[in-house]
Amino acid sequence: MISNLSYKESGIEWIGKIPKHWEVKKGKYIFKNVKRICGIEHEKYERLALTMKGVIKRSKDDSEGLQPKEFETYQILKKNELVFKLIDLENIKTSRVGYSEYEGIVSPVYIILQNDKQNNKFFYYFYLHLYYNNVFNILGGGVRSNLTARELLNNYVVVPPIHEQREIVNFLDEKVKQINNMLLIKEKQIELLNSAKQSLIDNVILQGLNSNIKLKDSPIKWMKKIPYHWEVKRAKYYFYEVDERSSTGEEELLSVSHITGVTPRSEKNINMFLAESYIGYKLCSPNDIVCNIMWAWAGGIGVSKHHGIVSSSYGVYRLRNTELFIPSYLDYLLRTKAYIAEYTVRSKGIHSSRLRLYSDNFFDIPIICPPLHEQKEIVIYLRSEIDKIENYIRTIESQIALIQDYKKKLITEAVMGRIAILDLEQKRSNEDVYGYVGTGN
Repeated sequence: MISNLSYKESGIEWIGKIPKHWEVKKGKYIFKNVKRICGIEHEKYERLALTMKGVIKRSKDDSEGLQPKEFETYQILKKNELVFKLIDLENIKTSRVGYSEYEGIVSPVYIILQNDKQNNKFFYYFYLHLYYNNVFNILGGGVRSNLTARELLNNYVVVPPIHEQREIVNFLDEKVKQINNMLLIKEKQIELLNSAKQSLIDNVILQGLNSNIKLKDSPIKWMKKIPYHWEVKRAKYYFYEVDERSSTGEEELLSVSHITGVTPRSEKNINMFLAESYIGYKLCSPNDIVCNIMWAWAGGIGVSKHHGIVSSSYGVYRLRNTELFIPSYLDYLLRTKAYIAEYTVRSKGIHSSRLRLYSDNFFDIPIICPPLHEQKEIVIYLRSEIDKIENYIRTIESQIALIQDYKKKLITEAVMGRIAILDLEQKRSNEDVYGYVGTGN
């Protein structure tokens, strides 16, 4: 709270106290909801998407996530407009609020708000504050999982004088840019560490620990030479396909990720695409290979540590001789860049995002098999080195969390009038602008 400023109760629980000279209004008195369907003119516009990093340009050919069959139903978003994605509110890790610096088309489920008299960027920060503090979830609570445009506009916003809106925006634009640059540096550090980790895995898994050993040509072109004494056979000589089905659908549901491998779906924040029944799903046992045939080209394969069930469209493969491979080594091996590249060229499909690695194509892939004692040594070494790298990553992730918390708090304090922001452009006197923008509780 700023000591020389008077405050008042806003009368809204989730807003609290605000500077006495600020107003509180329903959004409908500030904004107009607009919905301009592009129709056949969609080809004139770029595709835009609301992401955790704001409104970005997105290729119409981008295959990530759900894709429309056509863009005629998309709506036009213009520069300086606010855009919201207020569906599936139970998912707290998705984007909700954006300010557009572009003109383009966006999903028809988005809400677009327009106003010509106030500073839209201020209200972007205000709504971002609501998102950070889970207010949307409160407003859309109960059995509902979304907010409509009407409901959004029927809720309250704070309205400072226009010059204070501008000062807050100038202040936050500068500070948020600095913070985002810090976050980019930290994210780049994690990216480099993950790259180093994957390079370490690829090199050690495919070439072993003895750098002085005699080598021979590798069985696939994406791979460097391998130790001469390592066995190589096609996958069909090591594995066979398993097609056992669940009669109850009550087993642990598993999923396959290029990042985490085969893991229980309950450990992930996934609320979409849940089936009404899992009867008929494929059974999976520990040490089975699970392959998402549609995402093998992206690394959707791994060795399971769990009893459970997987989609009936997945491939499940089991070792013919369990004495040939250590499961951890095999999991590393199948997820190396070299093998993922091999899955890509052996997958079938007319489009890169629709490739499928069928079992006969998988069984034809040459698999390297080091002696068991070497596999053990490799796994022990990798676990030790990976632990070191992941400790560094966790440290940086903790730093990122602290920076993000500071960013959220800064935005909240500014848009609720709880920190002093001096107008350096006009250098108004304290009597004129109080030398700040706002106050706090």
